Amino acid sequence: MTSIPIPNSELKVYRQLLIERIEREDPNRTAELALSGGIDSATLLFAMLESGRRPTCFTFYIDKSPSEDLIASRALCQHFGLTLREVAIPWDMDQLVRDLRRIIPAAHNPRKPTIVQCMHPWLYLYPAMQSDLAFCGLGAEDQFGTQGKLQKFINMTVAAAKRDGKTPAEAREVADKAVWDQGWRGRSWEGDLDHSTANIIRLGRSYGKTLIDLYSGDRRLIEWFGKWSVFDLQKPFPKAASVYAFEDYYRQGAFLRKPSNYQINSKLKDMHEALCNEPRYNKRGAKAVVSIYMDIAKGLL
Repeated sequence: MTSIPIPNSELKVYRQLLIERIEREDPNRTAELALSGGIDSATLLFAMLESGRRPTCFTFYIDKSPSEDLIASRALCQHFGLTLREVAIPWDMDQLVRDLRRIIPAAHNPRKPTIVQCMHPWLYLYPAMQSDLAFCGLGAEDQFGTQGKLQKFINMTVAAAKRDGKTPAEAREVADKAVWDQGWRGRSWEGDLDHSTANIIRLGRSYGKTLIDLYSGDRRLIEWFGKWSVFDLQKPFPKAASVYAFEDYYRQGAFLRKPSNYQINSKLKDMHEALCNEPRYNKRGAKAVVSIYMDIAKGLL
């Protein structure tokens, strides 16, 4: 593998911090794992295996549209001999509207399509859980600084600094400081209801389920990520620290794949936006699905 700017000794610390958090949060060793097969959830799987656990995993897919997530999750569970619970969500506009009538009242801000769409699979996943406890890696994007909005902010800040005469290295320092000053890093997102993860966690409580985002809400992990600039965490590729920290597991198979958008890869976004093509639900001819969400919120649908 290509070199990484984070020392091996620190990668070992990161690995141990994940394992220790798993031990603290799951003393009875009953936690299941939400597995997408991407770097974030695969890394958590490896940390659970390293701790001696053999978790039941679960994933979702849109009916008749097997996603990269489903294929990758199957490969991981088959390799390690684990149970994978595959949960299908029907591509059915009538059912989608029924689902939205349940999601939208539970969403803190249904005007944000990301929140509504990211909550949707959990209407199906929570009832499929056999344990009352599950782990997920939804907050990794925030710790690694790979969310799309943050990347745009970084690019704009770097460009502005260069226009002010800063060198590329100085511009990166300006951007890295701005990321902290604006509160993008160094915080826990699982209690922020303008964030999809917090809404998903809160929804779980209505099912009597506890979902823990292992990348968020842990002071020691947040401090570890805070040691590194957002640029170092992207080298030699985004989230490389997780891959190098669990290199012995990643080398066991073709488990490394490019990051993909949660809603786009699964076709969740496509399915929700298809509501705009349904005159019986898109009564005002809206071009954006959020207008239909608002009609549901107002009791018009």
